[in-house]
Amino acid sequence: MDKPSKRRRLSNRAGDREQRLAKVISSVLPTLELTGRVLAVGDDGSIEEQLSPLGTEVEVWHRYAYGGRPATAWPGAGPFDAAFIRLPRSRVAQEMTLHATAQRLKPGAPLWVYGANDEGIRSYSRHLDPLFESVETVATKHHCRVIAGDLRPEPPPLRGALDDWAEDLSIPLPASGYDTPTLSVRSWPGLFAHNRLDPGSARLLAALPGLSPRGRVLDFGCGSGVLALAARQLNPALELTLLDVDALAVHAVGVNVPGAEVILSDRWAQLPPSDSFDLILSNPPIHIGKDEDFSALTELITNAPERLRDRGKLVVVAQRTAGIGTPMKSAFDKSRTLSRDSHFEVWCGEKT
Repeated sequence: MDKPSKRRRLSNRAGDREQRLAKVISSVLPTLELTGRVLAVGDDGSIEEQLSPLGTEVEVWHRYAYGGRPATAWPGAGPFDAAFIRLPRSRVAQEMTLHATAQRLKPGAPLWVYGANDEGIRSYSRHLDPLFESVETVATKHHCRVIAGDLRPEPPPLRGALDDWAEDLSIPLPASGYDTPTLSVRSWPGLFAHNRLDPGSARLLAALPGLSPRGRVLDFGCGSGVLALAARQLNPALELTLLDVDALAVHAVGVNVPGAEVILSDRWAQLPPSDSFDLILSNPPIHIGKDEDFSALTELITNAPERLRDRGKLVVVAQRTAGIGTPMKSAFDKSRTLSRDSHFEVWCGEKT
């Protein structure tokens, strides 16, 4: 199977999963008699559309600004009379999301968690048991399920504040040429490469000193801001812009990269059309949960030339299996490989 066909198949798989989940949670909603305030975490619209006309006040929390939807790093203040959680795709973020939600519920308030079997929902009851009672599976269909429980009257201490999950890390830099051998970063579970420097970013950072960053730099898909922080070490005068679809990442870089411009955006969507850069750095996401999605990588490369100033550069790292050489050569008259190993390759495209 060629790569475009594989990517379409994976995209279709993700879309099919969301359709199946919408059906299973929609089958449960008519059986409920809810009033008051309801928190819907990660709702695709099904919960709000069905409950709001009944007089229920539904507040939706999205962490990711996909499609330009509103997103915040943490849910609004409670208390809520009930809550729904679309099981987070990242396993390391599931406990954090559960605590954030539980802390905003009234004692005894019900919670419903829904997800697909291949995302781990079948075993999720054990995560609910310490905080919730009467935990049971209330719907199973289309390889998905809904698990319900009631918040215990006196649950164990909850980590309900965002800073309860913050971790201060020391990230080693993989090359000489930097002012210090490490970067100090505050991070949170669920951010890309939380707790470590991922191998792709390490390979890009090893090549960065040879590029002598100057002028205005964009960190596209910034995560906690490691690439921008490293670039600032090489040239403190850089004008930095950081962009990510994850509202928690935007919060993190506000802490880690003071003085930088930070934009919550689904890819290029919220970046002003007139903005241009001397250097764009990226270790773009190619996974959404369990599913590969190369569209962000492709859109980055395709649109980067119009966002670069004359002689500006795009430097991007990706797994070798992503095959970024072909789109890089297509988008840029001048492109080259800066570094590669058996797993990753770093490419540079220059606008001439």
